[in-house]
Amino acid sequence: MLPTLEGRVVLVTGGSGFLGAALVQRLLGHNVAEVRVLTRKLPVTAQPDTKLGRRPRFVVGALNDPAIVREAIRGVHVVFHLAAMKSIELCEANPMEAVDTNVHGTGAVIEAALGDPALERFVAISSSQASTPTSVYGLTKALVERMATNANGRRGADFGTVRCGNLWGSPGSVLDRWQDAARTGSELFVTDPRMTRFIMLRTEAVDLIVEAASRNMAGGILCRLMPAYALADLAAEIAESHGLKQHATGARLGEKLHESLVSETEAPFTDRDREFFTITPGRRSSGTEPFDSAKARRVTRKELRQLLTSASASPS
Repeated sequence: MLPTLEGRVVLVTGGSGFLGAALVQRLLGHNVAEVRVLTRKLPVTAQPDTKLGRRPRFVVGALNDPAIVREAIRGVHVVFHLAAMKSIELCEANPMEAVDTNVHGTGAVIEAALGDPALERFVAISSSQASTPTSVYGLTKALVERMATNANGRRGADFGTVRCGNLWGSPGSVLDRWQDAARTGSELFVTDPRMTRFIMLRTEAVDLIVEAASRNMAGGILCRLMPAYALADLAAEIAESHGLKQHATGARLGEKLHESLVSETEAPFTDRDREFFTITPGRRSSGTEPFDSAKARRVTRKELRQLLTSASASPS
């Protein structure tokens, strides 16, 4: 058990979402004193885990409600901030709402956390979209990273950020949309087959978040080496297995040909330790080479086929 979490009261914002629910289950399996979940909507499955015999304490409310946020954070030692507006399409269509949730909401959680004397550490969850951002979502996540860096050290609390990749099978992902198309027998709409995308399993993202909680983040951004797949390969696997036609639509607003994990401007401020990168904004370090999805190990079609048929398979 991680010494930074043992016996601690832990809060997960957005803890009923795709990634948040998995993190909550991991935390319930450890020797934490209490797991709290701040969520906009109480999940239907909010029942005690039959194996663990424990359940989280749910606080229902929005990030822009100061009273609710203060209630959720009161007496909390460790905050994992996952709540966000995550859909790239929705963020592009509703930039003010994206800023309100992802930026102002994060600011509200940070300020409430800093106002509670129990706070020891704060881990915000970001995305590879935050590196050289071209979308509204990426821009908001880049601001989340800077806000966490800026808050570090205030009142003695340790702040940091985890930069995740695309979560395999998450709601609204390209895989989710294409699997819906496969179920209905409709055409596959592919923006640009040349595109490459990082891939991360939900369990791997939880591992990275828990890893961050064991480190002295000091305002840094933690990410890990990830493989990537070509959009053309994933589309071909789904289309061929379901007899679907493909239709290229062209890149949408904010989309990149390749995703960046460590950008050229971030590289001088980045340390690499085997599979981990630690970006320290504003503090030059040993430096590393920029890293994007075009340079990452390419997930083969065979591996994609295994992932499509087995939730336990991993491309790492």
